[in-house]
Amino acid sequence: MTPPMRSSKFLGVVTTADAECFLEDWVNLEEHDIQRFLMHHTFFMPDEFQQWVTPHVLIRHRDTLRKAWDTQSPFLRNWCLSLVRMSISIWFNAVRSGVRNLRGVDERTMDVLQEPPEKPSPIYAALLYLEIVIADRAKHCGSADCERPYFIGEKRWQRYCSPSCARPAVLAAKRKWFEDKGQKRRARARRRKDGKQ
Repeated sequence: MTPPMRSSKFLGVVTTADAECFLEDWVNLEEHDIQRFLMHHTFFMPDEFQQWVTPHVLIRHRDTLRKAWDTQSPFLRNWCLSLVRMSISIWFNAVRSGVRNLRGVDERTMDVLQEPPEKPSPIYAALLYLEIVIADRAKHCGSADCERPYFIGEKRWQRYCSPSCARPAVLAAKRKWFEDKGQKRRARARRRKDGKQ
C-alpha cells in the first residue's frame, strides 16, 4: 500500500510561500498602500469580504500582528493571533450569512457567527501557520533604516532581512575586532620583524 500524498498547502488551503508573502505584506502595511495590498491579495481578501475591511480595521489588526511578531512570549503571541483569527472568522461568517452590520446583532446570530467554518479561510490558515510553524523565524530587522522591517528569516538566529541591512553592523563588528585585536597583532608582527633584523 502506498502512503497518502502530503498536501503542499497548509491546512489544505494556502501554500506556505503565499502565506509568508501575505503575512510579510500585512505586517509591513502602511496606510498609503492599503489599496495595493487589497488588490494584490484577493485570494486572502475576496471582494465580498472587503466590505468589512476598512483601512482602520486593517491597520488595527496589523498593529496586533506586529505585537505577535515582536514578542518572545508564546502566550502573548497566541493571544494576539487568536484575537485576529477570531475577528477574521466572524467577518467571513457574517459575509457568508448575509449579515451586513455587526452592531445590534442579537445573541443567537452572534453565536452562529462564532461557529467554526467547514473549511478555514486562507487568512485563518496563514495566521495559524505563523503561530505554529514559523513563529521563531518571524523577525524584526535590526537596521533602523529598513523599509520593510518585519520579515520571515530563513534561520531562527537571523537578525537582518537582507545583506544590505546587515552591512553597517558587519562593518562595525569588523572595526571593533580590528580595534581590539588588529592593533595587537600588528604590534606583535612589528616586534617579530624588528627582532629578526
